[in-house]
Amino acid sequence: VIAPLAAEVGLAWAQGTLSVYREHLFTEAVEAGLREAMAGMAAPAGASPAAPRVLLTTLPGETHTLGLLMAESVLALQGCERLPLGASTPVSEIVLAAERLRADVVAIGVSARAAPLALRRDLQLLRERLPPAVVLWVGGPVRSALGRRALAGITPVARVSELVGLVVAWRAHNPPA
Repeated sequence: VIAPLAAEVGLAWAQGTLSVYREHLFTEAVEAGLREAMAGMAAPAGASPAAPRVLLTTLPGETHTLGLLMAESVLALQGCERLPLGASTPVSEIVLAAERLRADVVAIGVSARAAPLALRRDLQLLRERLPPAVVLWVGGPVRSALGRRALAGITPVARVSELVGLVVAWRAHNPPA
């Protein structure tokens, strides 16, 4: 429900039919609701002991984090350990955090405002610097921002609901010891 509504709010803002303060009020209300829901969430019953440690952030200059919070909520329901860094993290710091926090997955949030050339450059650099075993998921309108040329080693995530399948696939390739 939230993702389509957020898309409509973003479109209205982009078209100038919704003021910035209203878009900010919407975002803050949704973020508060998601955080409150996650705080009261217990580990899912019967969850697999193999759950990826997922580091969540945005690339430098990207300040929109609602998509990341929606992703974090879905990951919480899947029993994943979430390591949220917030917005606009330098690539070198993402790599350092992934290594030091032993992340299995790095999840990057992208908004429609992403500059395609900078996005492609930063994602390529991030993929090159991350350990090969660390999976890289990129959520948001990344396909439209990057065009048809896929980036090797990067999994685009168009909808937060796709995360369920990605977690299932991760677990299938990383059974508990």
